[in-house]
Amino acid sequence: MAVESANVVGYQTVTLPAQKMAMIGVPFTAAGSSAGISVQDLVATNGLTAAQTSANADKLWYYDPNEVGGYVQLHLFDTTSTAPAAQAMKGKWVTSAKPTDTSWGSNANKVCEKILTPGMGLWLVRKDSSQPLTLTFSGQVVVAPEGYEVALREGMNMVAGSFSSDFVFNNVEAGVGTTDVDWKSLGCVAAQTSANADRIWFYDEGEVGGYAQVHLFDTTSTAPAAQAMKNHWITSAKPTDTSWGTNANKVTPKKIPAGRGFWYIRQDAAHGGGATTIKFPQPYSL
Repeated sequence: MAVESANVVGYQTVTLPAQKMAMIGVPFTAAGSSAGISVQDLVATNGLTAAQTSANADKLWYYDPNEVGGYVQLHLFDTTSTAPAAQAMKGKWVTSAKPTDTSWGSNANKVCEKILTPGMGLWLVRKDSSQPLTLTFSGQVVVAPEGYEVALREGMNMVAGSFSSDFVFNNVEAGVGTTDVDWKSLGCVAAQTSANADRIWFYDEGEVGGYAQVHLFDTTSTAPAAQAMKNHWITSAKPTDTSWGTNANKVTPKKIPAGRGFWYIRQDAAHGGGATTIKFPQPYSL
């Protein structure tokens, strides 16, 4: 996929709540590159906990059903050893176990140089989650006027908005019943019920079941209220956090900040889904 570049660099801050886990995302590429950004450069490590063992450190998890346990795990390394090999790992994200996918590393306890692409999501698992945490991401702004491709498998995918701007579900400022994005034409599966549609889950310990959920709505009804929701992301259940909506089956006004990730639950082929790539639309002009 060709990605144009205006070589605009910048930074993005995002504040995570005081909870054990939060999903973060990749909103930049490396300066001077359109390919992606090293995991070592994704986010400033100020405020994160480093330790020699993963049990005592902050961790990154990337979902991959081919991995043992379903995840690649990295932890932020620290040591009191003065050995050159140990010092070279200090302050770096290292593999906690040998990954199946060797692009993450050839063995356990290796400095990870994985190139992360915009639109990837990862869990940040915090050792100390007693206080909110502000993270700073920096890099080159992604410029892809035709959209940035994100690969999806059937079922669960850890993703994020591909750009250094909020991920906007619905153009609610223009009024319910209008939208800037024709999600169905991008390959998303819409249906009247969440069971048959593509869904997005956003992790929040305050929600029932731990997630706010929206799905892409479609209908054969000609009723004005139903037509106003068509091809919009709507709440699948009543959210606790009313920034998602005040009740179930409402067009969501939510915007997910750049640097936050979420689950994209892709429908199976029997319901019009299957493995695919979707181009998340660029929300700005450069």
